[in-house]
Amino acid sequence: ADGSMDDTCAAVPETKEPLASTTQTRSFTVVEPSRSVWKAFRRGDVRYTDIMNRFSDRLLARNPGLTQVEAEKIFDEDYSDSDGDGYSNLFERALGTDSLGPDRRQDLPLQPVYSDNRQRISFVRWKADPVTNSTYSNAGEVFEYHVEQSDDLETWESAGVQLEQVVDLGGGMERATYVTTEPLPSGQRKFMRLRITIP
Repeated sequence: ADGSMDDTCAAVPETKEPLASTTQTRSFTVVEPSRSVWKAFRRGDVRYTDIMNRFSDRLLARNPGLTQVEAEKIFDEDYSDSDGDGYSNLFERALGTDSLGPDRRQDLPLQPVYSDNRQRISFVRWKADPVTNSTYSNAGEVFEYHVEQSDDLETWESAGVQLEQVVDLGGGMERATYVTTEPLPSGQRKFMRLRITIP
């Protein structure tokens, strides 16, 4: 009754042979990749309800003819800017950024400036398949990234723009940098943009 342990219980005979173990199994449910995966992931975020309520309140104030149910449905649409940062849900999904809150500056499109006077745009995207050039996200979606230039912000074209560099970031992501083929003449203005579509 003094709490001491019997020495025979603690003694384990020494052996060089490995001890046998029992087989352990674990089952996983694989979810079919789709846009619904992204929506389900968002709805599991602790910020979702609060941000959706703020979005719905703003939308209903501007459009009193909408119902609460309609406003909440619009919150998840590709064209909506759920978190009010100026980027649509489709754009954020294609860049792998946070559609429910602030994004890190380095994850958003950048415009590097070099001394060659050529314009550039650099952005993070899902890696493209080198054979098909299709770009798949981790949810199985295909995104098409269009880099275009314009002189007047009205007419846009991809001619005169080329891929300059791709850096593998891991996790299925890469940073792509596009550059204009010709330097910008002195006194002339030119604009670049990234447009994202889904086939």
